Amino acid sequence: MIKAVIFDMDGVIVDTEHYYMDVMRKYLDEVEADYTEELLISFVGSSDPIITRQLDEILQPKLSGKEFVKRVVEDSKKNPVPYKELKMPGLYETLTHFKSRGYKIGLASSSPRKNIETVLHDLEITTFFDTTSSGHEYQESKPNPEIYLDTLKKLDVQPEECLVIEDSELGIAAAKAAGIYVAAIRDQHYGMQQDHADIIIEGLPDSIDVISNLERSN
Repeated sequence: MIKAVIFDMDGVIVDTEHYYMDVMRKYLDEVEADYTEELLISFVGSSDPIITRQLDEILQPKLSGKEFVKRVVEDSKKNPVPYKELKMPGLYETLTHFKSRGYKIGLASSSPRKNIETVLHDLEITTFFDTTSSGHEYQESKPNPEIYLDTLKKLDVQPEECLVIEDSELGIAAAKAAGIYVAAIRDQHYGMQQDHADIIIEGLPDSIDVISNLERSN
């Protein structure tokens, strides 16, 4: 029996990945960095420390990855991400459906805690979530399952009692390694590998049917 749903954030709750990609491309071009689209795609679902190390390889000795990320962060303070405009279709309806039927709801994101709080606040969805987890609070990032295992513990459910909604290859791998059934929102932009998800869905509302089918099969 499914008792809980855990959401990833970027690419699941908000379509920020496309936005961040454009921002990253703009700044890399400004410093005349030699990069590939494949490198940018590898950032999707990854954590800041890993991205920083990858940036070191293409920016040094001109600039460190840490300095580059700091520059991007400073600019984002002047130009806040328009999260409301990037809200995924069907988000409110999906959250309302799960909440009204008594499912526990969690969030497990590689993003910093501050980003998570800002997104939930701006979209006015904080109260839907029973717990939230930031990848910055763990020793290992996705694809390590630590963030999902800890979120299961916070929700007091077993892996087989949970559905995860993800999109990135790293996130899918992390949830599967934690033993959880994964529904991946189909990637429309980057050619991400989603083959290891249990099911591919077209959008958030489809996750409602996924749980219904899982309940019937049990």
